[in-house]
Amino acid sequence: MYRKCREYGIEVKSFIDKNPLLENTLIEGLTVFGLNILEKYKGKKPFLIFAAPMAADKMEAFCTQNGFEAGKDFYSTKNIIEFLVDISGTCNLTCPSCPRGNSPRNAIKGFMEVALFKKIVDKILTDEPDLPCLALFNWGEPFLHPNLAECVGYLKEKNVYSVLSSNMSIEKSIDNALRSNPDWLKVSISGYYQDVYATTHTGGDINLVKSNLYRIRYIIDKYRLSTKVEIRYHRYLNNMGQDWEKIRELCQELDFALYDIVAYLQPLERILDYHERKSVKNLETLIPLFIDKEVYKVKNEASEKVNTTCKYQVNQISIDCNGKLQLCCATYDDANNFDMDYLTTSLQDIVKKKLVHDFCKKCKRYGLSMV
Repeated sequence: MYRKCREYGIEVKSFIDKNPLLENTLIEGLTVFGLNILEKYKGKKPFLIFAAPMAADKMEAFCTQNGFEAGKDFYSTKNIIEFLVDISGTCNLTCPSCPRGNSPRNAIKGFMEVALFKKIVDKILTDEPDLPCLALFNWGEPFLHPNLAECVGYLKEKNVYSVLSSNMSIEKSIDNALRSNPDWLKVSISGYYQDVYATTHTGGDINLVKSNLYRIRYIIDKYRLSTKVEIRYHRYLNNMGQDWEKIRELCQELDFALYDIVAYLQPLERILDYHERKSVKNLETLIPLFIDKEVYKVKNEASEKVNTTCKYQVNQISIDCNGKLQLCCATYDDANNFDMDYLTTSLQDIVKKKLVHDFCKKCKRYGLSMV
């Protein structure tokens, strides 16, 4: 959003984020403040632009409660469409809380051809001219893609902010992809020591991860890259002691941002399976480790939500490695993917198909949708 503002000649003074771990850090050379900074502007209010479309409703409610007026004091990006392009149809790990480890093998595999990727990006920019960023992942590991650098390079050519997410338990060289200078790299970790990490990042090697993190720091410094690195620490009941403290020390040493998130079960199909008392692979082992267990309890059907609109239905488009449309970023099974090519389907038709999908109705009945 900062880049979009610069395109329109808007000077950005600073950033505000609710994550305390980001407070007083720098993004694009500008300070990140906490929400309490707004208390200093009761008289002359700064003009705010929401940079996270999916969270815009919450930000709008917060600002309204604190005396800010829509249009006059802030601009909401809630109608901007978010796009995810899963350029890699595979992952090297089989984490139990992820569909790669708890779901039937999906037919989606392989890597998106660069030529197809470029065509998809061009159509995305036609469908959403104000696209703030593009995620090159959903269920796959983008660093396995042999031409990741070329994909990132094309986004730079189009002035689109590139977002990557990786487990970084990767033995192949990451140098070429990193030297393409992706804008934002999120690395998921769930422990500092192997016995804890391997429990929830199945098949991964934390020593390899740590080695790659040092490698990332080295490459960024050597080539003076602007890539923002963020460690996403998945919180479980077994990793918030010494493992957490050691990860904090590591992030401080490497000057990487640290963001902790409560781990949860994915995809939506497995959560609904559990609600409907169906067997879910690995869940018996995971439940004792989850901090928030409410989502795994069978709920009363929320029938009043069936006719509401989910944000993922109208404000998000998820595309698999073959250029096919997925129902949303939180679904995985073949049955919930559309046999439609994004390139030949209008945005209006995509939304229309989503709004009447049976799985969406079931998701809403259980109160799991983004409404």
